Amino acid sequence: MGLIKVAEISIEKLEDRKTVTAILHENGYTVGPGKRKKTETGKQLDYYLKVYVEEGTDKAELYKATSGKTKVTAKKVTDKMSAEIGDKA
Repeated sequence: MGLIKVAEISIEKLEDRKTVTAILHENGYTVGPGKRKKTETGKQLDYYLKVYVEEGTDKAELYKATSGKTKVTAKKVTDKMSAEIGDKA
């Protein structure tokens, strides 16, 4: 089975990226680092996390069912992550 890319989250600080990576991984997501030019000159870089789910899982089916039908905002993602974390606490 493969992976489905569900999000890219730009996070400037390394420590914050590590924290978010740990939270996402604990909740069943696969996370990888990303880096791209923020400006045309490439003097500034945008560091981000690439977030994936495994095909055939409940998270993948939910993503496929809602993909393209709703606009996902940072607040919705944060609320969903908070709910998942709260379920495990």
